[in-house]
Amino acid sequence: MANSTMLRLPHSPFLLRSSGSPILATSPPNFVCLFASPPRSRFAIQMLATRIFCKSLLRDVKVEDDQPDCSFQLPLLTDHQGAPHPILCLSNGHGEDSIAASILTQLMALGEESEMDLKIEALPLVGEGHTYRRRGIATLGPAKNMPSGGFIYMDLSQLIGDVRAGLLSLVLEQWDVVADWVDRNSGGVILAVGDVFPLALAWLASQRLKRNSSVNSSSRSRGFFAFVGTAKSEFYVREDDGTRLRSAWFRNLELLLFPGSVYFPWERALMSDSYCRLVVPRDNLTAQYLQKYLAQSDRIKVQSLGNPMMDDLEPTGVLSFLANYKPAKFIAVLPGSRTPEVHSNWTQLLVVAQEVSSSFIHDKLVFLVPLVPSLEPGPFMETLLEAHWQPHLLSLHAYNAG
Repeated sequence: MANSTMLRLPHSPFLLRSSGSPILATSPPNFVCLFASPPRSRFAIQMLATRIFCKSLLRDVKVEDDQPDCSFQLPLLTDHQGAPHPILCLSNGHGEDSIAASILTQLMALGEESEMDLKIEALPLVGEGHTYRRRGIATLGPAKNMPSGGFIYMDLSQLIGDVRAGLLSLVLEQWDVVADWVDRNSGGVILAVGDVFPLALAWLASQRLKRNSSVNSSSRSRGFFAFVGTAKSEFYVREDDGTRLRSAWFRNLELLLFPGSVYFPWERALMSDSYCRLVVPRDNLTAQYLQKYLAQSDRIKVQSLGNPMMDDLEPTGVLSFLANYKPAKFIAVLPGSRTPEVHSNWTQLLVVAQEVSSSFIHDKLVFLVPLVPSLEPGPFMETLLEAHWQPHLLSLHAYNAG
């Protein structure tokens, strides 16, 4: 453990929250936990929004001075009379909500530039959708936190726990919301952000839209859906030169059963649907392998636009008070965002942080831990107390103002 002289202020750790009171912990080593929203993205998000917004998704959008331009194309988000089509966004997780909200924000900006009043709504499939509401985006449907936090594919017991907590009824209710939205919005545009779950819902919605269009032959509107894949990457299983990595056993089993792309054949089938107009994987390598295993006619819809999770990481000034800690060493600790995994990760990482601090007894250390706003600080406080930390409350806004 660090030298006792490092226990005192002003080199004390904080738990910061974007809304509410932060927590000050006065035990060594200096420990900072940030409750903060992910930054808004820029270039990749702009390109994403532009691809969705522009009429021809199968042609390259002009880019000048790192700014996407679709002025030479007519908007796809309008019907034959010029009325804007509504947009529904499906996402399953806090990070996915943040990415989706950034895309929708850019879509609204593009709409304003074209003097279009876009009707945009979101259905958070996992969690309660706080990110959308903070951005002023209307949310639909039931919102409920499941015990697994959405990671049912990692542990059968998590799936069983979610089923007992009402997962099946929740999914049915969510589909009812999507189906009702499709019935009310002919030619609507659906944006799916996440993994196969929102992708499958978007595909089901497109089939319902197709059926509605065939029944109403007078309708000239034809909607589409776009998919932003955040859950899978070829880098999980291979280097960028194609060299296979030693991965977790289930990754190796997946590649053994379904060689080729990390996206399974049924996922690629959903992407190949004619109503799917845009597929954006999280990196260029994944896009390359996905294109390789799609039909020739479908490859053009796959676009590598950069990872929106890594976009716009410019300083915002909210952490300017950390300058008071210099020349401390800053270490980022990332426990995750979904329960219950985040709590087990937190317990292990706290032990690691203590071990690291004992290896640097002559240095001042500040550990930065981002925690999503939906997580209550109570459980984290308990583990700090059990590890002999001394937490106090501190107003982040007041501290920065000072």
